[in-house]
Amino acid sequence: MNLFTITLLKMHQIFGVLFVLLLFTHCGKEKLANVTTLENMTIGTNSAVIHGSLKNDGGSPIIKKGICYSFDSLPDLTNVVLYDNGSKAKYSILIENLLFNTTYFARAFVQNGIGISYGKSIRFSTVEPSEASLDPVVITSQATLVSQSSAILGGSISSNTGISISSRGFCLNTTPHPIIKYPLNSSGTGSFSSSFTGLNESTTYYFRTFCTCPLGTIYGEEVSFTTISNSTLSSYPSVTTFSSNLISANSATCNANISSSSSISILSRGFCAGTSLNPTIQYVASTSGLGDFSLNITGLNSLTTYYVRAFCTTSLGTFYGANIIFTTLAPIASLITTNNCNSLSGINSNYQGLNGTSDSWGISTGGHIGNCWIAPDPMNSGDLGSTSPSGTNYIEFTRTFNNSGYFTFWFNTYPSPSLTNIQPTIYIDGVAQTSPTFSENSYHGWFMQATSSIITAGFHTIKIKFIGIGGTNCFYKIDELMFYEY
Repeated sequence: MNLFTITLLKMHQIFGVLFVLLLFTHCGKEKLANVTTLENMTIGTNSAVIHGSLKNDGGSPIIKKGICYSFDSLPDLTNVVLYDNGSKAKYSILIENLLFNTTYFARAFVQNGIGISYGKSIRFSTVEPSEASLDPVVITSQATLVSQSSAILGGSISSNTGISISSRGFCLNTTPHPIIKYPLNSSGTGSFSSSFTGLNESTTYYFRTFCTCPLGTIYGEEVSFTTISNSTLSSYPSVTTFSSNLISANSATCNANISSSSSISILSRGFCAGTSLNPTIQYVASTSGLGDFSLNITGLNSLTTYYVRAFCTTSLGTFYGANIIFTTLAPIASLITTNNCNSLSGINSNYQGLNGTSDSWGISTGGHIGNCWIAPDPMNSGDLGSTSPSGTNYIEFTRTFNNSGYFTFWFNTYPSPSLTNIQPTIYIDGVAQTSPTFSENSYHGWFMQATSSIITAGFHTIKIKFIGIGGTNCFYKIDELMFYEY
């Protein structure tokens, strides 16, 4: 081997060593990227803005970066992740749909070709909203009619400012703080509910109401329920609501049956009644146990539709029967007094004739029964056919109703039964009633009976006013005022 060959071999060895050194030197420059979670956060009632800063890429291209957060002190990519798609080193992430007055942890992250690195985990707490800022107010109700595979969820939305509610619904999941939304086909304020089916038995679910408005998405409190199991279901009592009977204006008798295939003890039973579906106001029976039972519910409003469902309470909870519907009857008023023409208070009257005469009404013996009020006979006191559009032929008196009620009276405006009576207008405290009723009575000739509309309890000034027909001779008779109260 000559000197030239030896020299070439040594140079080849030297270049090989240099190549290996250069290779290791280059590979040593690729490492995890460096990211920092900045402390200058912006925190609201249900949102927060978290900032991250990429210090270096570790010598490898950045694949993704962002913020992760959770209730745990060291959130990672297995928790909620929000990505930043920008190219700047500093970035900001808006976190929404948070619970107010709740503590969270967040940290920035970055991933390059080597792996994932995290910034410092920072703690933040959303703030408690002031009462004035709670608009709209979103309320989550307890779940009802929970079975093995279904439940009815309910809630309500109210607003003092008339804010627009574009959507509403529920968030439901098997883990706390659900964010999966199930919007309903409705919007606006008010109460709402929805039946959820296809649930797993013996499973705890967490839900909360939500609504979307110009302020963002607002959530109600979180509520949980647990679907029942087959073994538990066999222990449940069966509650059957029967039709109600003995319905009056203010009461009804409700009927039901409770049965069970187990030896479960019935602690209490009764009925829930109200003016909307699935009422919750309880009327508890004085008896307990299984079998048929009835309960008379009083204090109801007349002419009102009620929903009623039977219930029973056991150690496993409260169980309900189906809703049945009934409508209370019209109230029956009692006759309080019958007044003749001289036994009313505050009497004031007036008539006006075509000849311009004006005077108060008098007393006549030709009434419906005995004496009556009369605007004097036109043959003796001038033509009383009124031509004034406003009419000035009236009787006015005062009356105190201890309860709401009405009054009736008989009247006649012509001396011949072949003519149609002029129907009067009834005024209560200066306001004309819109729906009094009038009826003929053949036994009493051409007298008609008038019945006022309902009058509220209290002291009232009552006026019976006739509008005459121009050019027609007529007189006005009023008799037998009868007062009824409920």
